[in-house]
Order: sequence, then C-alpha cells, then structure tokens
Amino acid sequence: MSTVMTNEKAIEIVQSAAKEQFGMTDEEVFKLSSRTELKDLGDSLEAVELTMVLEDYVGDVFPKDLSQFKTVGDLINFIIKFEAKK
Repeated sequence: MSTVMTNEKAIEIVQSAAKEQFGMTDEEVFKLSSRTELKDLGDSLEAVELTMVLEDYVGDVFPKDLSQFKTVGDLINFIIKFEAKK
C-alpha cells in the first residue's frame, strides 16, 4: 500500500532537510516560502548537499543537473510528482 505524498508532507521534508543542512532554527524554517530562491539559502555546493539530504528522506531521485530547481517550491513540487509516480 503506497502513501500519498501531500503538499504538507513534502513541505515538512524540505523544512527538515533545510534545518539539517543549513542549521536553521524553527523560526527561520517557518519563514521559508515556496518562492524562496535556493540561491538565497546558500551556494551551489550547498544546494547539491541539500538535495543529498532530501534523498535521505525520499530516495535517490534527484537529477544530477539541479538547474531546474530555482526555488523551494520547485523542490516541493518535484518530490510530490516523483512520489505520485511510484
């Protein structure tokens, strides 16, 4: 039986990964929006490391070319779409 990935669950995953990767506080994570640009969170190496942390939560699903991910919302939508295909 497969679990449906809700928007809320995908947001929780990205928030948890951001806390883990960037050492963000709960308040800082709460302020993240789907429009927050990844470049505002760190450099390109940190973006790669963030996707590696996300893969700990959802599996090895992210493409090697991360240029399609510009915002936190892009990550959330990717996770939801990937989980829907399972």
